[in-house]
Amino acid sequence: MAVPVSNLRGSKTDRRPFDFVAIAILLVLTALPDAMVVPLLRELMVGRYDVGPGDAHAFLSINLVGALCAVPLLGFAARRGRPVLAIGIAAIVDALLLTAMWLPIGFGPTILLRLFEGAADVVVFAVVFDLVGRVGSRRSVGLRFGFAAALLSMALGSGAILGGVVLLKSRVQSPSSHVQSQSRHHRARRSRSSCTFRLGSWSSFQ
Repeated sequence: MAVPVSNLRGSKTDRRPFDFVAIAILLVLTALPDAMVVPLLRELMVGRYDVGPGDAHAFLSINLVGALCAVPLLGFAARRGRPVLAIGIAAIVDALLLTAMWLPIGFGPTILLRLFEGAADVVVFAVVFDLVGRVGSRRSVGLRFGFAAALLSMALGSGAILGGVVLLKSRVQSPSSHVQSQSRHHRARRSRSSCTFRLGSWSSFQ
């Protein structure tokens, strides 16, 4: 059986508001990196590995596939009844995978790491929301989940803004690299358009 959060810390009922604040902070810190990636997607994938926009968006969608594959891990974590340990391990794995994706390892390995990162990410979110449901009384469970959902939306929006700020600062600090990235992207688009045009002309000739 799952152990309540208050028993994990040896605290009393009057400590539950402090537990909920800690869980809310953890929820915000978990959501911020996910949203920060979106404004940086072009620089991370298109400009770095010279891939098309469709391939770059696979970086976002493959995360959901990893989350789906992590569903059996959620049941295992619930049966173990140690949510703090599950969050700690999943958060460490998530951080290591995000750090590894920063390395210039190529597009394919980056997508593979993103797949595993999605699994670790959903474990953290699932356990955090499970703690939201168990940290207080049953009468206020709807209020707690509503507050947590609103906080999650605000964290995702703030993460997107923060990612845009990071992008602007990086362009200001290294404008030459941004220009080179833009030129590589335009050359790749012209090459694909030229190839499509030649194929179309050849098919029309036939």
